[in-house]
Amino acid sequence: SQKTPEAIIKNLSALYREARSAGLDIVACTIPPWNTESFIARYERRTGEKYPISAAELRARTEAVNQWIASQRGLEGGPSQVADLGKEADFARYGRIRDGLHFTGKASGALAQFIAAEGKINLQSSA
Repeated sequence: SQKTPEAIIKNLSALYREARSAGLDIVACTIPPWNTESFIARYERRTGEKYPISAAELRARTEAVNQWIASQRGLEGGPSQVADLGKEADFARYGRIRDGLHFTGKASGALAQFIAAEGKINLQSSA
């Protein structure tokens, strides 16, 4: 994405505030590793335009946001848990959709299980 880490952090902060004001517990997750080179190549093929920043800059922006997310754990107004999607996890093997960033439906289910385990959330119905 062309959004700056500052813009993403501002949006996440607003989401955290809204969730906390609604009395919700927050379990955040980091942005998983993604193939920035492939993302840029697809963008350029699709649009015929050069992507405005480099793959290295995209990775640096992702890392900056991930560091901020991790730093918010346990802070007032921040998430109580953070699931680190940079860890090796089952969801990664199920693949991503054509944009190379977002996961397939099957991977999303595995991702939910991973986040639940990392965030110590019970996904089982109590009924």
